Amino acid sequence: MISAFLDSFAGLHSSAVWVFICSLVIFSGTGNLLLHWLKLACPSFAFRFNTSLSLGFVVSAFFLALGAEAGHGLFGAVALLLKVAGIVGFWFMVKDADFFRFLARRNYWSPFPLFPLLILLGLLIGSIGAFQYPASWDECVYQLAVPVRWVADGRPHFYADLPYSGFPMLPQFIWMFAIASGGGLAAVKLLIFCMTASFFIQLYLLMATPRTRPAAGIFVLSFLFAPVMLHVLISGYAEPVQACLTASALSLLQKKGISRQTMLLTGILAGGIASIKLTGAFSAAAVLFYAFLCANKKLRLSQFAVFVASAVMVALPFYLRSWILTGSPCYPYFAGLFGAPSAEVSTFHKLLGTSKFASRSIPTLILLLPGLAFPAISDMFDGVYGLQLILWLIPLLIAFSMRFRRCEKILIPLFPLLFLVVCWFLSSRQARFLLPALVFLALSLHNSTPAMLRAGKHFRFFFLAAVVMAAAMAIPRSVPSVYASNLRAMIYHGMDGKRDILFGRTGDSMLPLAELLRTSPLKDIPGKCLLILEERTLYLPSGRCEIGTPCFQDKYFPSGVIPSKDDLYDMLVRQDISMVFLRMPENNPDYLPQYSDVWFPVLWDALSRLVKEDKLTAQALPGPALLYIRRDCLPASPAK
Repeated sequence: MISAFLDSFAGLHSSAVWVFICSLVIFSGTGNLLLHWLKLACPSFAFRFNTSLSLGFVVSAFFLALGAEAGHGLFGAVALLLKVAGIVGFWFMVKDADFFRFLARRNYWSPFPLFPLLILLGLLIGSIGAFQYPASWDECVYQLAVPVRWVADGRPHFYADLPYSGFPMLPQFIWMFAIASGGGLAAVKLLIFCMTASFFIQLYLLMATPRTRPAAGIFVLSFLFAPVMLHVLISGYAEPVQACLTASALSLLQKKGISRQTMLLTGILAGGIASIKLTGAFSAAAVLFYAFLCANKKLRLSQFAVFVASAVMVALPFYLRSWILTGSPCYPYFAGLFGAPSAEVSTFHKLLGTSKFASRSIPTLILLLPGLAFPAISDMFDGVYGLQLILWLIPLLIAFSMRFRRCEKILIPLFPLLFLVVCWFLSSRQARFLLPALVFLALSLHNSTPAMLRAGKHFRFFFLAAVVMAAAMAIPRSVPSVYASNLRAMIYHGMDGKRDILFGRTGDSMLPLAELLRTSPLKDIPGKCLLILEERTLYLPSGRCEIGTPCFQDKYFPSGVIPSKDDLYDMLVRQDISMVFLRMPENNPDYLPQYSDVWFPVLWDALSRLVKEDKLTAQALPGPALLYIRRDCLPASPAK
């Protein structure tokens, strides 16, 4: 039983690959129709494909969201229209870009394609994570769990037990499309990896010129193998999508003679960035800042108006959806600002972002930035960027010290970069949230290249060698063995290996609970299973389990009021809850002692008293977990 439902979540099966390939054709083709319609010239097929992919991703998500909210029938009609548009647009792409001649042009990567090949090899190694079972907290709580619930329910919903389902959630409509098309979560993981690969390829294209290809390749490789990226590659986060759209937006703004058409497309991408999640608004604002600085001075107001109008047009429906469903466009944050009845939930989620890094002073900001490079002085949850992050600032300093004539062009990307860093500092400081900042850093380095060329050949060689050494030293020693063991487990070790991967990241009680709820007699018990101090629902039966963690949600424990045992039991009966799963947070990055350590003993005591009163029965699970079952929901024993 457990093998069957695990196999539906990951693994490289034919339907997932087919849905993935079709999705790429649809998104890139749809985006290319925009480029073709606006008659925007593209310097290369690689530029056209990556830009079209990003544009098509945003446009497709926009129309799928409108169709899904209108009803299942319209969602299917929109999906069909997108397929037709994608096929037509992809044909134009192949025709306009002269694809086959592009493949034959070896001089595109000339004179020696070492670094592009190394980047592709690095991405191939990183793709191992795309075929692993989703196990990160974000994947299991909302990034993938929400679209799975949407598909099961037939349309998107806001779930009161899962506050993150009230996010703008632009990518989740794409994931819903991929899952509903039969690709499952394997297709979703492949799409996320594809957007990650597109991000790094665009970074290279932004920096590469005939004289700077080695530096561009080393820049990309130095961050491709950074600890933060090795963590991102095995987790279905939204940040790679956000970074990919940012790279596409800034690539468009590098075109000579920026026009209103360019601003229109960049605005569409910025609106998409803002609609990915709330922190995406910071990256969108940084793109807006950069677009304003790049706009033609004579036409700045009109071009800027086009940018803002298109960005608002794309982002507004996603935030309006959140506002209508929850009472706040930023739910579960800023409840007091919008008068939403979720003060305790808002406080809880605010503490999730500030509990580790409470200080907001300027000295803290200055001291925290080196922490992004050095693991020894950092407390970053998802890894660091390595010493190479510091080394890449040296070319900028050289350009300024030489009073290089293009200092203005170096500064233009740095202003949005600093803006993005400050916004990150004032919000939840997780290292992966700064992935879009690498695009601005790449542009500044690209503009400082002439100064580096003047610095001398020997200096460039030793500098790039130092970056390579720093990047190699930053790779955690456990990475090769972890990747190798995960690959072996997925291929050779069968179900035991698959269990080990999930146990290591979700805790020992998750899979036993998933199996129990799918087998008799618990499968036949009516009602829902309430998860307390556990928010990961991805592997649990859809529609059967809901999150009841106090203060995380306000459906079952509104206003954070601690109930008595009788009130608790009345709530179980009233809400049609037949089972309660309680465990201390295990492998949970969002564990807050001031909440969990208060609620666990109170709830454990109340549930234990109900067991003594013979209203509940308790079943132990591996790990510090118990499953409580209402006795009046158990099937009657057959008469002797």
